[in-house]
Amino acid sequence: MKKLLAFLCALTLMLSLGVTAFADSISGETSGYTEILTEVPSCTWTLKIPADTSIAFGEPEKELGDVEITNIQNQKGNKHIRAYLSTSCLFCLTSDINTTFPYDIQVYLNTTELVPKKVFTLRNEGYVSELVEVSTAVAGDTTLSSTLTILVDSSAWNSAPEGKYAGYLTFTSSLED
Repeated sequence: MKKLLAFLCALTLMLSLGVTAFADSISGETSGYTEILTEVPSCTWTLKIPADTSIAFGEPEKELGDVEITNIQNQKGNKHIRAYLSTSCLFCLTSDINTTFPYDIQVYLNTTELVPKKVFTLRNEGYVSELVEVSTAVAGDTTLSSTLTILVDSSAWNSAPEGKYAGYLTFTSSLED
């Protein structure tokens, strides 16, 4: 009886192993293929820019807010997300006055230290500036931000004709090597 039970257990074991050895069979053919699919997702992020603001007459300096690169997803190690800024001049909105006045934008990189590090000053002397980099996020960063401050010299305030003025900061971001 023990020999019969041992034989039946061994036979059951061999039959169960034989079934798992066949994952896919092709009847009547001698070749076949298995397709393997994958997808490499694109890198995505959110670029947060400062809200519209106004600066009071005679005010020499005003913080505009932060530029942040956040919600970074699927960034490859050899790619950087770069944020750029270009400026237009502050121009007069009064129809009979065609004038502008200069201002500077200071960019401070927010670091883990308590004091932000000044990166550069972007001078706008009455024209549209070229794109300049204000922030870079490398793989592994979760949030990177820079604080922008506008500076208007007292001589610019004193020489500008009365009227309403407007200017624009344009922000772009891209994934680069």
